[in-house]
Amino acid sequence: MKKIFLTVITVAALQYAQAQATVNNELKGLINQSFGYFPKIKEVENTVETARQRLAIAKNNLPVADVNASYNFVEPKIVLPLEVNGKVQDFQFAPVHNLNANVGGSYTLFDFGRLKANIEKSKDDIKYAEHNTDNAKSQLANQVANIYYNIIYFQKAILIEDSVIAYLNDNKQVVESKLKNGDAIKLDLLSIQSQLDAEQNKKIDLQNYLQKQQNLLQYTTGGNHTAGLTFDFEIPLKAVTEALADAQINNPDYLLANDRVKQSKNDIAS
Repeated sequence: MKKIFLTVITVAALQYAQAQATVNNELKGLINQSFGYFPKIKEVENTVETARQRLAIAKNNLPVADVNASYNFVEPKIVLPLEVNGKVQDFQFAPVHNLNANVGGSYTLFDFGRLKANIEKSKDDIKYAEHNTDNAKSQLANQVANIYYNIIYFQKAILIEDSVIAYLNDNKQVVESKLKNGDAIKLDLLSIQSQLDAEQNKKIDLQNYLQKQQNLLQYTTGGNHTAGLTFDFEIPLKAVTEALADAQINNPDYLLANDRVKQSKNDIAS
């Protein structure tokens, strides 16, 4: 039963994150806070900047220049005595210090469309990186919304469990009074105590679940405190064709799939 309810909360939270009818300012603030806190978002945002730099490099198409320099030291020095104009002089066949330098350059005059293809590929890479960032933010927003409403659920469940425990404690006192007067047997008291122990164990489980959700909120947003008390999300109903049209425009997975197709086409073209 718990798994079914949590699944319902998850679906409702996903729909809430995309709905425009109701805005929970606290949840909206937590989601925006998670965008600045969660390291994965910063990582995918950096891929956008990297893709833009690659586009700038692809557009430059500057000449390529090569500069080479070398130095050799020759030892021993090769010197032979030669007679020049009746005089004997030492003649050195090779210098001791040898320096060499050259500069070369190349520039592409005809690339048969490869430059244009690389530029288009770089543009599609930027779109893919941007859509990937939106996808990561959407997943994180859904996760934060899910955690937020799970916290509300467990808080309400604990309050209900407290009322059940209080009711059983009242019954226990009544049974203890009847037992003293001889109007009840000890088995009745043991039965009440058994129910009370079971409900107290349920409360401990709920408290542990609540703590886990608060830890997840700390992990995703950097804070673990919420003031929400009600399930204020709305689930809009749409026709199948309308939902499909919206998905083709806004669904990150669909957009990423289209981007991958374009990237593959550009890889073939380049």
